[in-house]
Order: sequence, then structure tokens, then C-alpha cells
Amino acid sequence: MDTDLKLFLGKILGEIYRLQKKEGLYNHSDGRIYGLINGFESVIDEEMDMIPHITEKELKTVTDVLHEIDQNEEETEKFQGFYDIERKLQEKGIYRHRVIYILKYLYASGRFTRLIDKMNSSGSPGEVRNLKLTDWEI
Repeated sequence: MDTDLKLFLGKILGEIYRLQKKEGLYNHSDGRIYGLINGFESVIDEEMDMIPHITEKELKTVTDVLHEIDQNEEETEKFQGFYDIERKLQEKGIYRHRVIYILKYLYASGRFTRLIDKMNSSGSPGEVRNLKLTDWEI
């Protein structure tokens, strides 16, 4: 990434965090905010590393797996939860922590909601049971 762009984005993010902190919505250190606003490369890099990057291929793979189930009423009825698709996704190189981002996106977009709602069951691990976005995520 271009250095000037990186510094600019760090400054903007720092300013947003400063406003959020004043409203009680951000609980990281003043040092982090200061580092972003004042161009500390290591602080900006840490912040950038925390942003998940979901590829189109990953999104398509998950939607294809869900679509296969969703288009067949019998498969939809049999669907118990995330454990039913986890192995298939792992075989395609997509693991749980990344699938969670994708499922939240799909749910928030109104796609595959019937299947995703069924994941709120013992057929799914705890972190995949409630995929509705929190106030903090939107």
C-alpha cells in the first residue's frame, strides 16, 4: 500500500476512534488512537492486520455449499447446523473463523437466512449459533 494512503487512512481511523471514545463506544488505549492519528507505522499495520479479507472465491465457495442445500427441500429439512458443512468447507480450504464472517455477511444481506437460522442449534459450535450482527458490527 502506498505510504501516503496508509498514513491518511490511519489518521482517518484514529479520528473515528477518537469520536467513538468520546461517545463511550471505543475502549482501546489513547496510545492506539494517538499512534493512528500521528502516523505510527506499527500501530497502523496492527490495525490493518485486524481487518479480515474475504476473497470472492471464499464467498462463492460458501454460497455454493449453502445453495446446494437450500435448493433441495429434503436437504434443507435434514440440515442440522454448521457441523453438516464444516468438513466440506475445510476440504475447500475455508475454516470456521473465516466462514463466520461470510455467514454474518450473508445473513445481514438476507441470503440463506433459513439455513443460517438453523445453525442456532446443537448442530453448531457456540460461535456459529447466533450470526445476527451486533450493534457494534453495523
